[in-house]
Amino acid sequence: MRTELPIPLAAYLADLASATMRPACARISDDGRVIETPGDPKAWNRFAPCAPPIGSDISESVPVAAGLFPAPDEPLVIPQCEVCPGVYADVHAACVSGQSWLVLIDVTETSARQQSIQSRANELELLKHELARQNVLLARAKQDAEEANQAKTVFLASMTHELRTPLQSIIGYSDLLMDDAKDWGQQSAVDDLRTINAAGKHLLTLINDLLDTAKAEAGKIELHPERFDADELIDDTLRAVAPLADKNANAVKCEKPGGPVGAMTTDLTRVRQVLFNLLSNACKFTSRGTITLSAAAVDTPAGKELRLEVRDTGIGMTAEQVAKLFQPFQQADSSTTRKYGGTGLGLSIVRKLCRLMGGEAEAESTVGVGSVFRVRIPMEYVDPASTDNPT
Repeated sequence: MRTELPIPLAAYLADLASATMRPACARISDDGRVIETPGDPKAWNRFAPCAPPIGSDISESVPVAAGLFPAPDEPLVIPQCEVCPGVYADVHAACVSGQSWLVLIDVTETSARQQSIQSRANELELLKHELARQNVLLARAKQDAEEANQAKTVFLASMTHELRTPLQSIIGYSDLLMDDAKDWGQQSAVDDLRTINAAGKHLLTLINDLLDTAKAEAGKIELHPERFDADELIDDTLRAVAPLADKNANAVKCEKPGGPVGAMTTDLTRVRQVLFNLLSNACKFTSRGTITLSAAAVDTPAGKELRLEVRDTGIGMTAEQVAKLFQPFQQADSSTTRKYGGTGLGLSIVRKLCRLMGGEAEAESTVGVGSVFRVRIPMEYVDPASTDNPT
């Protein structure tokens, strides 16, 4: 048996770039019988126990070759054919220099890789369809959540209006009755009316916080910029927070390192609300301590900013507690709510209002030492709509 491939067949394999793959080759007669099996005899071991015997019907050794001979002028190729269990080959029936040849090129590894690739492709296709399905579900859930949020906002707005009207009447009448009780010398009645009045104001504050939170989430808060003296606003707010400081025996100090802050143009009510919330929060969580307010007008590349810093000597917080501090309905932990009360809305509203006015609110704290809240608000409010659509 020849161990060298005939030159025409070697040239044919070279054109296929398959000569290095040790193909199994057999020259076949027109009636499908083996004439010779040149080349490396071991090349057949991958496809059959041994090379097909001379004179045998090739279909007995390689069933897939049945009916392929005599080979056509143009090579006939059956790609990735399983010639025996687990073994795949490209089967060539080629007419080379007038002779019919059967060539088997082992592609088992290539076929396995392609099957693996196809399997992965099928998995990716399934994942793509699942992702598309999940995206549809998420879009529906998002729409449902937005509709529910809008309904909640409308409900809170209507309910807070219904609640505030009678509460304001209670607060107003309790003020009048306190004045009358003082004139009549009925001190016990004054004390009771003062309790009713304080409870009504506290409840009104909670209701207002709920409404502001709902408006902020829905993007419905409107600002009403006006020119005002920031120093007067600070003094008024300090007077308003004094009873809260006295309740816990706290001392409140105000520092203006750069001198008077001066005038600014933004929403006066919202700036007062921000400062009051910060100071009242410090008073709530500090007992027999000191609360220091620092206020300054600072020049920045974007213009002047009002910088407010409220520093207390209260209970302090961990880094994890600070991280969720400005989220709605969040307090440091559940024990804080039980001990100190509150809804956890005040600081959330502070950050939302600061950002609405073009500023920011931040905090840092150390457990057992105290907390520092810093706020910056532009002293000249610029409506974002006017910058987006210049005239």
